[in-house]
Amino acid sequence: MPDDNPSQSIFGSRGESILGGSSYYGPQVVPPSKVFIVHGHNDALTYELSHYLQKVGLDVIIFREEVKRSQTVPEKLFDLAKKAGFAVALLTADDVGSEKGALSWQPRARQNVVFEMGLFIGMLGRQKVCAVYEPGIEWPSDLQGTQSVKYVKDGTWKYDVAREIDATGITVDFRKL
Repeated sequence: MPDDNPSQSIFGSRGESILGGSSYYGPQVVPPSKVFIVHGHNDALTYELSHYLQKVGLDVIIFREEVKRSQTVPEKLFDLAKKAGFAVALLTADDVGSEKGALSWQPRARQNVVFEMGLFIGMLGRQKVCAVYEPGIEWPSDLQGTQSVKYVKDGTWKYDVAREIDATGITVDFRKL
């Protein structure tokens, strides 16, 4: 049964996050250069972004590359999320879906990507999460107004992502490009 006091469901009595990350009440203390890449099934795009971010001096966290240590997926995700100072969610056309009764299907991001993007918005704040989206995907309605960069084949989107990260105070070494 859900808790009747929603402020107690994520935050303790003094406002601290019971999830272990930052909360609305204060900043998260993390190594400033770690960037978590939230991804679906587009491995090529995941690694393209990872290599680019490493090239400009950032440490990258990719969920499936981390040791499990006998943790459940949520436990591992929360532990890794606590180490990130920024998250990039890759909303790629890995799935299709529609409203019940609709006659056509629309490409959309994997459900885990949408969930994890919301998790990072809650833990890091909206300003420290950026979505990279493929044109034509269904945009999750609850994520309207979040930072986003349109994926384009010429690769300029990666520079735009790095600028978003840099704008939060995380040092991006553009001289390495």
